[in-house]
Amino acid sequence: MHDILIALGSNVHSDNIMFVESCLVQDFYEVQSTAIVATDPIGAEFQGKLFYNAVVSCLTNLDKDDVINCLKHIEHIAGNTKQKRKEGIVVIDIDLLKFDNEILHEKDWQRQYIKELTKPFIID
Repeated sequence: MHDILIALGSNVHSDNIMFVESCLVQDFYEVQSTAIVATDPIGAEFQGKLFYNAVVSCLTNLDKDDVINCLKHIEHIAGNTKQKRKEGIVVIDIDLLKFDNEILHEKDWQRQYIKELTKPFIID
């Protein structure tokens, strides 16, 4: 089993986070989610649009590439598109932050809300 952390974000509605969490329960094991927190946008194209964020911890038998493909598929079925992103609309953004001991999206780990949300799942 692989231990993974996943970051979720949306600037549309916090219900989108809950929808993704319900999808993750179907594809992964021992899914644990943080509370949803609201944050200010990062990037000029998103100004004026509050973001909703959460982190999910879970286990999987999939390899890293298959996990990433699964997460991209969930983004797609949730309604995320490149065109909406160009318009500043993030229906849902799902990023694999950690796969076993491998840290991904290192820039995201510098964000205060990621530091806070991942605290319950990180063992020093």
